[in-house]
Amino acid sequence: MEYLSSKRYIHRDLATRNILVESELRVKIGDFGLTKVLPQDKEYYMVQEPGESPIFWYAPESLTESKFSVASDVWSFGVVLYELFTHSDKNCSPPAVSDQTHLFYVGGGLNSRLVYQKAATGVSGFSQLTDYSTALFPCLICCFSLNLLW
Repeated sequence: MEYLSSKRYIHRDLATRNILVESELRVKIGDFGLTKVLPQDKEYYMVQEPGESPIFWYAPESLTESKFSVASDVWSFGVVLYELFTHSDKNCSPPAVSDQTHLFYVGGGLNSRLVYQKAATGVSGFSQLTDYSTALFPCLICCFSLNLLW
């Protein structure tokens, strides 16, 4: 993801379903269908076209303003870590896709806010995660840092 951001690409669909495992130490990012190149004069991309979106993985500014940046990809990476820590338990994750007209009315938008609220409360917000690596937990919290996003 660091390489993509250095080339001014925003993936916009980073999720466990789009990560290919090559070996224990190497993974590859796939599915670049929603990827956009950042304009030279901006540090973000505004989505104009309506359509289906994986809103559970979206940062708050992506949900509310259709604004995507390197920081929103970092947020998505935090959700990927959350998925890994919960073993992608369907009870912890909402539907992956919803159309734009139902953005705030379906489970995805509300559950993305739930992840945000958990992150805002720090470690205690993720206390139900029983099988996470303590070494990676600070990375998870950093992904949801408000300083990074705004």
